Amino acid sequence: MFLKDINHKCFLLLFITVILLSNRITFNFSALCSHSNTVSAQTWKYYVKTLNLTLTIHENNSLTITETYNIFFEDSNIKYFSRKIYFEGFHDIKFLNISSDIENAKFNINYYINYVNVQVEFRNIQPHSYGTITIKYKVNNVLEVVNESWNRLVWPVVKSSFNTVIENLYVYTHIPKIYSDPTILKCNPKPLNIKSYNNETVIIFWDSFIFKRDFYITIIFPKITNTSKETFFFEDHPYESAMLISLITFAMLFCLYYFWGRPPIPKFSSLTYSINSPLDMRPVEAGYLMCGSIHENHILSMLLELAVRNGIKIIYNGESISFEEAFKGSLTSTSNIYMAKEYDRKFIDIVKKCKNAAQLFVHNWREIKKIGKLIEKELVAKGYFRFPPSKLKKIFFYTGLALALPSLLIIIGSNIMEKKTLKIVRMFYGLFLGMILSGIILIFTSLIFFKVYGERGVLASKNLENYLNSILNGTRIQPDFKKEFEQELLYIVALTPEKFEDWAKNWIGKISYIPSWLKVKVEGLTIDDSVQGFERFINIIRFIISYVENIKWNLAVSTLFSIYGR
Repeated sequence: MFLKDINHKCFLLLFITVILLSNRITFNFSALCSHSNTVSAQTWKYYVKTLNLTLTIHENNSLTITETYNIFFEDSNIKYFSRKIYFEGFHDIKFLNISSDIENAKFNINYYINYVNVQVEFRNIQPHSYGTITIKYKVNNVLEVVNESWNRLVWPVVKSSFNTVIENLYVYTHIPKIYSDPTILKCNPKPLNIKSYNNETVIIFWDSFIFKRDFYITIIFPKITNTSKETFFFEDHPYESAMLISLITFAMLFCLYYFWGRPPIPKFSSLTYSINSPLDMRPVEAGYLMCGSIHENHILSMLLELAVRNGIKIIYNGESISFEEAFKGSLTSTSNIYMAKEYDRKFIDIVKKCKNAAQLFVHNWREIKKIGKLIEKELVAKGYFRFPPSKLKKIFFYTGLALALPSLLIIIGSNIMEKKTLKIVRMFYGLFLGMILSGIILIFTSLIFFKVYGERGVLASKNLENYLNSILNGTRIQPDFKKEFEQELLYIVALTPEKFEDWAKNWIGKISYIPSWLKVKVEGLTIDDSVQGFERFINIIRFIISYVENIKWNLAVSTLFSIYGR
């Protein structure tokens, strides 16, 4: 009921969070924009007939990889071949050779934060022809020391990001040692064959028709090196470290809420105050208490209250609303209007400058927000809040922004960084992702924040809920129906305008109400003391609520249309 302050920013941030949590995250925006159309157009215009991949393990804990692609081109409209080598299990890469038997082929190597992209560009490809591309490179520190006797190699042969079919895949893994019993080697998947020659053991893997799926090999074999694989948690496990950092942030927020943010338990009964006029709170104060910030419906309740007190007349013309002084000097007469509070006087000063809702709710909204600060100040002084909600929101929001924004800019800017700088960024990739997630969590907290109620605020919120339930159920409290109706109208608008129709149904046929504060300037539309007249009045109020809630959006759309029309 009271989550009106949750806006569309929450859904945008949620979408960003889901993207960040995906284990396919890459921030290669420039590559995406320049090649997305080409990739989709040429995906099925060539395929890899055979991929022969040779892994040569060295005793110094390095690995030489030779990838030979035998490609069949079905179409002449092929512009390039792309191979992404992800930094998984190693921290750096050295290219030894890139070659092709395709005429006029050009080679480009681009480094990104979590992969290297090798691109081979073509000029003239003959349809229904074959071509060969060979990529040879070396990586270090790839072997894991399982225990005192074993090494392990885990290698991503093909990733699901590879955008075409591999008809046949052969992986030849060379271990610089011959084993009398090859069964001691533990391999996954099951190898096609294991051979020994030239003081080497060659393990052969095979698979076919690989498309949009990962293919890894894992080999555990007797130790050939004592050099332990260098590991850095943020680089080797970026997504796990990001999740850990975000969980730590969440745990800290939970502790903050548990020890400081939880609503206190009132020491006195909630029946101390009458729900006739909840805690003697004005509707706008009640709305601010429940939301923790000022909204259009709160200001509308102030405007309606000013009208009910004969300060202004609201004018409805069928398309919008405007207002005018009820009589000369009414907005300066303390006998007719409740002007005891500072925010009342501020609001009246603003209303005096405005002629219609657009001026009040759009052009003077900055001034209106100052009224919210005055209301907040009063609620804190009276003990409804232990800490100003607006300051709490700013603390969470700007802290979250300070964590997320620099990390996000670093990751996005990694596309234009030099190789040495990019290597440093890659080392802390998981930390940057964790900072972004933690920042998003804090920004979410600023939007859906825990309200630091005082005891009186807890009691007031419970009484307001009871009061709303009673008026929504049609419970009669005051003998003066007109006064009761006007009071309920103001609280419904301030607290739960989305339930206005449910509340209004309770009054249809039970009250004759002709508002002196409302002028209707629509031909053929009148408000009288009949049931139909009251229903017409209810329809006008429903329009006013909807009009005020959407006025900023409607004004922006109409402005755009007017500019476009010129």
